[in-house]
Amino acid sequence: MRVLHLNSGLLFGGGLERIIVDLMLKNRATENYLCIINNQWDEKCLEGIDRERILLCNRKIGGKNPILTLSIIYKIYKFIKRNNINIIHCHNSFALKFGYVLKRIIGVKVILTVHDTNAYYKELNRYPVDKYIAISKSVYNIISEYVSTQKIGLIYNGVDLGHYSNQIKDLDKKKTRVNISCVARIMPEKKGQDILIKALNVLKTKYNYNEFKCTFAGAIHDPKSMDHLNELIRKLNLKDNIEFVGNVENIEKVYGDTDIFVLPSRYEGFGLVVVEALASGCSVIVSKLDGPLEIIKEDEEHGLHFEKENYKELAYKLNKLINDPIYYNQYKNNKKTQEYLKREYSLENMIERYNKVYRAL
Repeated sequence: MRVLHLNSGLLFGGGLERIIVDLMLKNRATENYLCIINNQWDEKCLEGIDRERILLCNRKIGGKNPILTLSIIYKIYKFIKRNNINIIHCHNSFALKFGYVLKRIIGVKVILTVHDTNAYYKELNRYPVDKYIAISKSVYNIISEYVSTQKIGLIYNGVDLGHYSNQIKDLDKKKTRVNISCVARIMPEKKGQDILIKALNVLKTKYNYNEFKCTFAGAIHDPKSMDHLNELIRKLNLKDNIEFVGNVENIEKVYGDTDIFVLPSRYEGFGLVVVEALASGCSVIVSKLDGPLEIIKEDEEHGLHFEKENYKELAYKLNKLINDPIYYNQYKNNKKTQEYLKREYSLENMIERYNKVYRAL
């Protein structure tokens, strides 16, 4: 099998991008190729990939020149023919449109992985392909409203669990500071960093707890959103408690220093960072959204949840973890959770499940 992974961009730090790179580098059973349509890519993401297997189209964002679009389609067409590629694996709606056209032109098989619950579902009927992959049950359920379930598969995103060492983290009387972290693109309209900041203010003012440091790791999506977050931090007098560190290459080091990991998203298809944090032995709190809940379970077997937007409930959960060691020890570095992650969310399992889909096309 020869598979072309097709996406609009490949920027460092995103969960979707990590999945593409892992499939390129670690799927030994498939010959993988990569095409990035737009000029949004990082050299760091391409490290280790054979450059002969990469096609960078470098289309400018916002360009609407139909002749340029046709030239890019022709360029991808020649790349497919030259490398005898028989499957295109699209990873977002922009790539889907190109994949659909190429399917019509040369009859190549096309699959689409849908990575989010706030997505482009109506386009699934407009640009039909051979197979759709949902990354969570919630995404699966939404896709099934537009596409026959016979054409939908469910494959959870996987993590290279060996990257994340399980460090014992203990909140006891000797600990002088609790480390909280949020790993997500700085995009509060989706990822909810402002919700966590408000919760930290409640933790400080209502629960009188100030011995914490919260690290936000992730690229800035929009400078205006960053300005808003900084103004909120200034207003709430939390400057000494919060740090933004941008994209972190060795993100496992952030998890290794983390006692409590929080993903306060407003919407989320899955939440790969939740798996990473659990694999690193962190206690985890997530918004009560279908994607993250599939990981931690609604009965809070593997982590805690709070109602979306409810920063006061998030503050309550943070305070309880910090001040109740017995409660905290239910979730930190849990052996049952580690076994569960290996069974459901290992990178090896994800790759094998994709290979089964490729072979069946």
